[in-house]
Amino acid sequence: IEPEQRKWRRTAEIASELMSRQDNDGRPDRDGAIRALESFHQHLRSVTVRDPSCGSGNLLIVAYNALKDLEDEVIAALHSLGINKYHYYQNASLIGIDQFSGVEIAPHAAAIADLVMNIGQLQRHFRIHGKIIPKQPILGTSDKKHIEIADAVLAYDYIDEKTKQYINPRAATVWTPATYYLFNPPYI
Repeated sequence: IEPEQRKWRRTAEIASELMSRQDNDGRPDRDGAIRALESFHQHLRSVTVRDPSCGSGNLLIVAYNALKDLEDEVIAALHSLGINKYHYYQNASLIGIDQFSGVEIAPHAAAIADLVMNIGQLQRHFRIHGKIIPKQPILGTSDKKHIEIADAVLAYDYIDEKTKQYINPRAATVWTPATYYLFNPPYI
């Protein structure tokens, strides 16, 4: 998430510069600063993260929380410019778990990772909004599974039980495009 943090620091500097400039009437360029911050927030909403060996989803939820922390900073900066942050949280398109995905070969671990992502989103909601119930239910409402059950390295038709050989081995095709890929040494 460090590259996004660097982009955020630069955006915050730009917003600050816009607020220190004055327009023809001697007022700071508040609208320009808000546009810069909202543009960066929209950029964050386009960031995708994929973990090709996600296990129970720990790195994914850590990345989700790091990106959400950055989003909270952006919303706080907007609030300092007069934007109602509670209205913004309720009406803006926010970072969501749909931006995070993983691949896991073990079906039980994949199920846990998917649940961890959903619970993480719910916990984040209550941390921000207290006891306010989400506008729409989070758990069990999406057909989208965030975790794909597959081998991220090797695809094959089946394993011959007698010889224990992979039949028709080939490179895995689960490497869908993402802004960032998470890797957990020593599995590289």
